[in-house]
Amino acid sequence: MNNFITVLKKELTDILRDRKTIAFTIILPILIYPIMFKVMGSTMQKSSKDAEKEIRVVIEGDKESSLVEVLKTQDNITIEDVENPSKALKDGEIELIVNLPHNIDDNIAEKKSNNIELLVDDQSDKSTIAAGMVNTLFEGYSKQIVEQRLNEVGINSSILTPFTVEQKSGISEDGKMNSVANMLMGMLPAMIVILLLTPTMGLAADMGAGEKERGTFEPLLSTSGNRSSLLWGKIASMALIAVVALIASMSSLFVSFKGYISSVAGTEISFDINSKAIALIILFSLFIIIAICTLQIGISIYARSTKEANTYLSGLMVPMMLLVFVPMYMNVKNIQEVFFHVPLVNAVCVMKEFLFGIYNLQHIAIVIGWHIVYIIAIVSVTRYMFSREEVIFRS
Repeated sequence: MNNFITVLKKELTDILRDRKTIAFTIILPILIYPIMFKVMGSTMQKSSKDAEKEIRVVIEGDKESSLVEVLKTQDNITIEDVENPSKALKDGEIELIVNLPHNIDDNIAEKKSNNIELLVDDQSDKSTIAAGMVNTLFEGYSKQIVEQRLNEVGINSSILTPFTVEQKSGISEDGKMNSVANMLMGMLPAMIVILLLTPTMGLAADMGAGEKERGTFEPLLSTSGNRSSLLWGKIASMALIAVVALIASMSSLFVSFKGYISSVAGTEISFDINSKAIALIILFSLFIIIAICTLQIGISIYARSTKEANTYLSGLMVPMMLLVFVPMYMNVKNIQEVFFHVPLVNAVCVMKEFLFGIYNLQHIAIVIGWHIVYIIAIVSVTRYMFSREEVIFRS
């Protein structure tokens, strides 16, 4: 036990002494989310303001209709006359092409139906926003015409609305919909696992292959500490850094995302996560941390150099990332049992259930069982490699 504590202190001291490691593992994730959401929010707000400030429109068809006059009443709408409207739309010179039927006013007077086309550049946010604003104007004008027709025959326009539909949550006590929070909670387990996989890659490469290159691995093995203590000291130090990085990253993500939604959508979001769900997520996170850190250390010990270790570790992360994203958009209340037998996918699935208040004992038992198998297998292989001189010092 004393040897384990000594190795743990030694590895943590080496990690904390390296400012670049702390910067990229802990500080960078804290800063990147506020910056990312700030840029996203500013970009969306700028697109909306640009669209509200000036909408350049080309009219095709009946250019003398009352609908054109409706557009002219808006200070931010400018009607352009260009030679090639389609090219101008594609090049971003205009935001919208409004295709009006010929003699649309006569058709309206004769109570005939009309079809208006709004041609949008769907690659441009400004064009899409402009189309929504023009569509709202036309819908308002259409309602005025309908009300006028009904008033002419002495009918109240409310007759067109025999009932209204109000959508409420049937599972929350106050009935409030919280779709944004539910969407984020559906993505949260995948984010947690990704944040567990990535921060320790550089540390693992340095603790094994890096020490080989620096010539400090042989003296470490020649100390009185047994190799199990050395191995678990390295794993524990990596796990502690992974936990700190996860807490820092998730805290930054939550605060930044809530601020982003509040500024862009103008709504507050709340997360209803109980202590039971948090405790179980922490448990499965620890399983993943132990398995991943041990696997990364094993790969680093096998590698001849830091460069080779980073190559192996990066290659390993790609399929792991793909597995993590598989259950992200699954219906949490209808996940097929086969997914609870797939590594990493099963952890994301069961965490997702916890966040939505589902505690299926069969699923929990299956996933815990598999994680115990993963840990035993990975630890056994890594310990075997750590005990073989031909593996550690292979050339």
